[in-house]
Amino acid sequence: MQNAVIRWMSRQQKNGVQIHWLKIHGNGMQRSGEPDLIICFEGFFYAVELKFEKNKPTKLQEFRLQQWKNAGGKSFVVNQLDEFKKIFSKTDS
Repeated sequence: MQNAVIRWMSRQQKNGVQIHWLKIHGNGMQRSGEPDLIICFEGFFYAVELKFEKNKPTKLQEFRLQQWKNAGGKSFVVNQLDEFKKIFSKTDS
């Protein structure tokens, strides 16, 4: 799903949507449990943990997502591309 999410965001960006992201690659140089994607969309920062189908985040991942919320960002666990699209689709209000 990760590749599909990144392809979708790239298409949105090419269509003029102001979305920018950073893919977190878990390794020894980064803090454990950080979310898969950090996204800036419409002036808000989002921390997104991608989980395949019904997989759940670990306790550490849940803790890190809460830290992003506590700092004023938004955070989500997403299991399907359609779920991701719903969160990050530009709406005319």
